[in-house]
Amino acid sequence: MAGSGPKKRAEGRNFPIRSGMIAFALLATLVSAGCGEVKPLTPEEQSLVSAWKVSESLQKAFDRESVDEVMGLLAPPLSVRPDTRIQLERLFGMFKRINLTLVMDSGEVDSATHSITFSAHWTLTGLPKIGSGPRYFQTGECRMVTSMRKAPAPSRLEDISGDTFLVAPAKARPAQ
Repeated sequence: MAGSGPKKRAEGRNFPIRSGMIAFALLATLVSAGCGEVKPLTPEEQSLVSAWKVSESLQKAFDRESVDEVMGLLAPPLSVRPDTRIQLERLFGMFKRINLTLVMDSGEVDSATHSITFSAHWTLTGLPKIGSGPRYFQTGECRMVTSMRKAPAPSRLEDISGDTFLVAPAKARPAQ
């Protein structure tokens, strides 16, 4: 009986080593299975990816508080409406720091107009410039029509309906 103690402890030490080897073998198998031929995207696939990435570009433009960058991502009729630029300038002027989180949920391709209509959710937060007041928080749902332009031309936001993050609030309300 006295001899079984050290032998049992030695077997117990090998378990982590065996588990590590099994995990390494599984990881190596998965990595080698994923390494295959990489095919370039077709022009249509590139257009779909570009349309999807409009949300990412909008978020970055909002982070930089750049009216020109946001306007560059908008297509007519949004880009030609004078109130769009005015609202963006007002929005960026109200906050010393602003953040847009935009999540595209699903999209429907319209091959006749070469556009995709996405359902999206967004959250806009900001720190008011005046004083050290409370943070601004607004959230909404919208439908975004995004162009599907031929690569390498980037897609642009053609229309937004429902709640919009392009309009400045009447005043910076506190988060609730």
